[in-house]
Amino acid sequence: MRRLGIAISALVLVVIIAGCGNTGADNSTNASNIGIDSKFYSVLTDDASLTSGKMIYEQNCAVCHGKDGGGVVGPNFADEYWIHGNTFQDLFPIVLNGVYEKGMIAYKNKFDSKQIQDALSYISTLQGTTPSNPKAPEGKKY
Repeated sequence: MRRLGIAISALVLVVIIAGCGNTGADNSTNASNIGIDSKFYSVLTDDASLTSGKMIYEQNCAVCHGKDGGGVVGPNFADEYWIHGNTFQDLFPIVLNGVYEKGMIAYKNKFDSKQIQDALSYISTLQGTTPSNPKAPEGKKY
């Protein structure tokens, strides 16, 4: 019976690791070191990009960061505190590679660089807003 329990535990662990797709990549790598073209480092303000970014955010990010950016299990995007930095160079690798130990999945196989730029541009519009139920600040103040 004990061996069955160990076998089931091992199988569950393998399924979790495989499901996450964790490749052991360094999530903190700066975007310039992972081949992201610098043209994707700027905030976009045109309606088409922000609309695209909002759609991506609502369909993929809001479940963890809140529809209004106030944070749920993921951090609050409306305050001045950031866990991994607050520039596109800081955030691109987070979106691409995820932060598995925090539950953030990698989106490198789902979105191209322009779509990530759109989503990050939309997220930048949440800065300084007042979410309905904001999560407490996390990280360093910028």
